[in-house]
Amino acid sequence: MRAGDRKNAKTCPSCGAKNRKSLYKRWWFIVIVIIVVLGVIGSALGGNSESGQSANETQNATQAETQAKETTETKPAVPAEYKSALNKAKLYSDTMYMSKAGLYDQLTSEYGEQFSAEAAQYAIDNLEADYKKNALEKAKLYQNEMSMSPEAIRDQLTSDYGEKFTEKEADYAIKHLNVNRKSVFMDKSCGLEGSVLNCFPLNGQISKNEPLRPLQGYPYSS
Repeated sequence: MRAGDRKNAKTCPSCGAKNRKSLYKRWWFIVIVIIVVLGVIGSALGGNSESGQSANETQNATQAETQAKETTETKPAVPAEYKSALNKAKLYSDTMYMSKAGLYDQLTSEYGEQFSAEAAQYAIDNLEADYKKNALEKAKLYQNEMSMSPEAIRDQLTSDYGEKFTEKEADYAIKHLNVNRKSVFMDKSCGLEGSVLNCFPLNGQISKNEPLRPLQGYPYSS
């Protein structure tokens, strides 16, 4: 028998035993090989994907860091004069209850702080001040220390030669000004004209024998 015939024969011509198929020809071996090959390919593709993603993340982080650094480097520092003007404006606002216009004039005046217009404007723009409250505190000062009438106080608050508050700020101050109208002693010598009381005590509490001084246009409500 030829060698090729012996190889293809189902039994061994010498011993009669069955011939076994080669390992690489068996179906289960072929399936295992296919699975292994697919696994290797999938692993390679996954590795490339993760590697690409990691590279993109690294690139994005580097770009963000670079942009932040450029922003920090290009942002100009606040000049010392500007900071000083802001500190001075806060001091005037907290202790002297000045208006926005009053603060600006005081900061730039040659008889005041003599800051540059730019530094003064920076101070005004960055100052956290309640100008309505400042107007009210200033109105209380005029009432308690100078015994001024509400209308006179309003004029002083809004005057260009006075405090330079806005009309709304002055209205707020007068509306919330604590005027003790009921402390006024009602007497014929006070001279009521409608709802307007044309006299006012010197100290807020009077008796019949205490002298009075006139106060024009003072509104009275019992």
